Amino acid sequence: MPTFDLKDYEKLDDWLKQGLAEGVRRGLVSAGFRLLGVLQNEIIPQLKPPPIFQGAYRAAWRVITVEDGAEIVNDMPYASVIEYGARAENIKPGRKMIDALTEWVRVKGLTGHAPGERSSPDATTQARSIAWAIARSMQTKGIFNRDGQEGLRVAEKAALKGREFVEEEVRQEVRRTLK
Repeated sequence: MPTFDLKDYEKLDDWLKQGLAEGVRRGLVSAGFRLLGVLQNEIIPQLKPPPIFQGAYRAAWRVITVEDGAEIVNDMPYASVIEYGARAENIKPGRKMIDALTEWVRVKGLTGHAPGERSSPDATTQARSIAWAIARSMQTKGIFNRDGQEGLRVAEKAALKGREFVEEEVRQEVRRTLK
């Protein structure tokens, strides 16, 4: 006749708890990396117009593994402005802002100068003038305020997409861990 000992149950309980916890953590990390791909390759390119200038915003998204799973973050200094927008009254043009806008205008070729002439003193002066006009517009309208929504809310859009496959990733990793 088979017998069961309470000690065996405790071992099984510990094994299940550890396996489930590790499987869920690994599943969340896996879902984080999958979501990063969706964010960079689907959500950002679908924005109209996409916030793409040399790909810096898109490339700055990262998955950081933490004790309980993963976090998806953007460590670019001005990512929060793109993500949540900025109200007009909070825009204070300064030297760094004008310099960054001047470089953006120059690289985009908005001065009308040929690529080889974009670094000329005339092109730089024109680029700086355009940069100031953009800064003034930002002081009036804000930054990334479109269609009544402040910011692009890329992380929120990604979180909605992630709900589709987090359960799938967790289930798969729990199965793998408990085998």
